[in-house]
Amino acid sequence: MRNIVVALLAAVISACSSSGPTAATAAALSPTPTATTPSAAPSAAIASPTARVLPSGITDLSLVFKPLASGWRPTGTTLIVARAMVSGDITLVAVPLDARGAAGAPVPIVSFVPDTWALRPDGGALALSVWTGRGGRIAIWDVRSGASRWLTPDEPGTSTFAPLWSGDGTSIFYASSSDEGRTASLVQIGADGSAKKQIRGAERSSGPQGLTPDGKGLIWDAGGAGGTVEILDLATGASRHLENNARVQSWRAQQPRALLSVGGCCAGRPGGELVLWDDVAMTSSVAAPRGPAGDPAWGIAAWDPAGIRIAAVRFDSASPYEGSLVVVDTSRGGLSTPIADTKGAANVLWLPLGIVFTRPLRIGVEVMLLPGGAGPAVSVYQDSALIQRIEVPR
Repeated sequence: MRNIVVALLAAVISACSSSGPTAATAAALSPTPTATTPSAAPSAAIASPTARVLPSGITDLSLVFKPLASGWRPTGTTLIVARAMVSGDITLVAVPLDARGAAGAPVPIVSFVPDTWALRPDGGALALSVWTGRGGRIAIWDVRSGASRWLTPDEPGTSTFAPLWSGDGTSIFYASSSDEGRTASLVQIGADGSAKKQIRGAERSSGPQGLTPDGKGLIWDAGGAGGTVEILDLATGASRHLENNARVQSWRAQQPRALLSVGGCCAGRPGGELVLWDDVAMTSSVAAPRGPAGDPAWGIAAWDPAGIRIAAVRFDSASPYEGSLVVVDTSRGGLSTPIADTKGAANVLWLPLGIVFTRPLRIGVEVMLLPGGAGPAVSVYQDSALIQRIEVPR
């Protein structure tokens, strides 16, 4: 895979879909003035490393990874913010959190050449696809030691992309293509480079998207407008098709456990409907319908830790392109409660500490925490750059 110009990719994704757990949104760059909640702690300035002029292909991993914090490890609840810099690189920044907001200054961890990437669930390593000029390879960077290494061989004419860590961090799933991305097979390999095996043959696919909560199913996308949701049983190799024009937003333990956004691509107002899926019985029900002409419509969403309520971005006629957060209570017939001062919300997570989301500033983006899931919201991090995604290591 050739290196991605992240800002352009984010704009394209935003035009096609208002949702997706790792997608940046155009709303995050909106120049619209937004009322700012006083910060729980001042945000430290993050210096951008010097832009790097890269060759058309990379064979030296020192050109890929630039460590910024030797030996870092998350302590307590830590938010990882992926910021896209002017140089085109991505920088991962760690923001410690507690129930009141930011619990310390942000710590830049590493800067890297942007392509498809994944952080190990414990935050201890980064897997990244790298274009070598002859093909694509997967490389791994270890957070504690700062060392990097190739995971897959340099195979001319073969591109490997979309790495995804297993839940225990012992293996990596990825897509492999030999026909310029028209089709791709799904592959699993040990994190030490051993036990490589193809788990699904070549077909139209954008690669692994995630794992089911029990780690037994690989979620993948078979392509098409808006994507599809397919779940591959890793034990049997059988794949189940859930929805077209859909993205998995969040999972909970009990069935129906999959929360999908369905529709909302690729023209007109953003947002679709929220659908609950039992991926074993293969039955579904609508949790939040899309109204006539997209009023209302629903975007990024996340289950609360108990799996009862959903924090979701809601679009309506008053704000058709810049939604606000709403809490949907599935135990009360889908009763919706709007949350004030959340216009432009994106990148939504619901943690035991509360709801974390991003919203646009006049210049840049702000990460907010709603303690306990109700608020009032406090600012935990601000940045003048595009925020590509946020996540929390386990």
